[in-house]
Amino acid sequence: MNDTVVYQVLTHPRVAEFARKYRFPGWYIDSNGCYGCMLGAFWIAVFVNDCDNSLDITVDTVGETGFLDENLEWETAENDESLAETARRFMGQYAIRARH
Repeated sequence: MNDTVVYQVLTHPRVAEFARKYRFPGWYIDSNGCYGCMLGAFWIAVFVNDCDNSLDITVDTVGETGFLDENLEWETAENDESLAETARRFMGQYAIRARH
């Protein structure tokens, strides 16, 4: 068996550190380097905003194009603890919506 890596996901060190610090069940690093989870049709993602280098969280859903490109919520937290609290709030809020 050949153990050669044919695909490697790169993520921002701040996203990786947040993911290590807050290991939410069902969350993973996706192919774009975001830390997030799918809840039904909703994608909750933590990423570094390339416009201002802030650590942001969004909730997106599938738009008319068939991609996760319809933004429902976008927040910038003051610190990791506040970001984790927002992630938990979004998970609760969108888990309920995903069930209906």
